Amino acid sequence: PDFVGDEQLGEASGVMAVINTLGSLLGVWLVGFISVEPFSLYAAWILVCCVLTLVVVKESPLVHSPDPISCGEVFRLYFEPLADANFFWVFVSRFLYYMGVSVQVFIQYFVRDVFRLNSEDAK
Repeated sequence: PDFVGDEQLGEASGVMAVINTLGSLLGVWLVGFISVEPFSLYAAWILVCCVLTLVVVKESPLVHSPDPISCGEVFRLYFEPLADANFFWVFVSRFLYYMGVSVQVFIQYFVRDVFRLNSEDAK
């Protein structure tokens, strides 16, 4: 948003969405086909991207330093977007989706422990 004009925000958002999706797909594909431990590959890729960013991206220095803000202001600004109904529902839906995905990892252990089932009973 800092370097994109208002008339190009939609196009820039679309480009970012495509880049994020392609990056995720490429990352999963690479981890599936390379026999290196995934964490090592991830750490190496992060290092390459950091160095590339430091070398390629040129930022202009601040003209003036920003005014300091209080913790209360940070807290207020953090929740301010939730006042917009559209953003609120997008936030709630994504929150519930990601909570559901996260719970799936542990639900089998929860059911096993609470209902005292072994793996044969669960089938």
